[in-house]
Amino acid sequence: MKMTNMEKAVTWAVKDLNESRGWIAEDYLDVFGQFFEAYRYFTGREHPDISYFAMLRLMERMPWADTGEKVPL
Repeated sequence: MKMTNMEKAVTWAVKDLNESRGWIAEDYLDVFGQFFEAYRYFTGREHPDISYFAMLRLMERMPWADTGEKVPL
């Protein structure tokens, strides 16, 4: 998965999501980055590219962050 493409897509997608969720683009990128790194570690290969709409659906399903807490997502 090309992270530059992912960064552009996440930055664009965040504009369309509810701002009260408590997530920012860097939080989403961190979660996706850790997932792709784990995928590569366990399978020995890169994860196939995911479409913008599939990525947006994943982002919408991520839990709402408690913005009152100072705990890293």
